[in-house]
Amino acid sequence: MNYMETIREITKPMSRGQITIPIKIRKKLAITNDTWLWVNVNNNNQIVIEPVKPEQGSIQSYLANATKDTTSYWTDTDAESLNQVTQKSLDQLKQLND
Repeated sequence: MNYMETIREITKPMSRGQITIPIKIRKKLAITNDTWLWVNVNNNNQIVIEPVKPEQGSIQSYLANATKDTTSYWTDTDAESLNQVTQKSLDQLKQLND
């Protein structure tokens, strides 16, 4: 996009941080109520908002892939550590009752 094609508008956040994307920009990018947006902060502390493109994936496809994840993130070591902490806590409680 060259300078001549740039659309710049000023907007102000509402009390809860919401902003309105000006109509000229919504029309140019075909943003509707159903459009998902990426909101990023770059290294220059600039907020960058861009529509999620179908090839970037949709929320539905993200959730569908996430539900197919069968990786076990809880290991036997985690379970053993939890049991040790539980037992130690129970022992301390018993000492309080004695």
